Amino acid sequence: MATDGKWLDKSGGRRAFLKTAALAGTLSGVGADAAEARAAGGKKAGMGRGEEYVEMVIGMVRMLLEESSGQIDRAAHICAEAIASGKRVYYTVRGHNEPVCILENRPGKPSFLVSAGKAPDFSMLEPGDVLITERTEFCAPASERNVHLIGILMPFQPQKTQGQGIVHRDYQGPWMEDICEVCIWDRTPYTVGTMSFDQLPVKAVPAHGAMDGIILNLILAGTVDILVGKGIAVTVEQ
Repeated sequence: MATDGKWLDKSGGRRAFLKTAALAGTLSGVGADAAEARAAGGKKAGMGRGEEYVEMVIGMVRMLLEESSGQIDRAAHICAEAIASGKRVYYTVRGHNEPVCILENRPGKPSFLVSAGKAPDFSMLEPGDVLITERTEFCAPASERNVHLIGILMPFQPQKTQGQGIVHRDYQGPWMEDICEVCIWDRTPYTVGTMSFDQLPVKAVPAHGAMDGIILNLILAGTVDILVGKGIAVTVEQ
């Protein structure tokens, strides 16, 4: 199911469902010192590396909410509509956010969410199911099963719209952005891990898994809000 090409529109669909995100309290509490630091490129005079790192992460999350809340909202509606129709939501988020690390076997995981593992058995996907994935190579075979695809663009997967760096410079497709109904860029540069090098323009970045987990959980928060609004009970694993 190909995207309509509008997922990059930064001006549309900034919805109120994000009020449910746990991040809201943290972001609203950022004070004048933090704002001054961001205006100065993420670092204020006398700011330590730890503080600089926190400011960088907060800035990336703010940018995600400002520019991609429409895509997150759309993804949440796709998931909610599938669940309301008796379908399942699968995910293959990997890297520093392997399923076992973020949700699998964790109390409170929504019962409608299913880990597809590192090497999905695509035959388990039924038409109308949803697959949330970071892996470009999973998109085409999943699309053949007529599922709804939500892609998270992360640094070490081919990216049509965010640049290839040196990782996939010869890649010619198929592109995640052309196959998925919704794509959300995690905004992490091509470095992975906690970095702090004076010669780099980006002084400190989180591992991509941190941002990917935030995106996934914002989608889930929106999905639960929509289901509850429809009167559909949401159960969680104990």
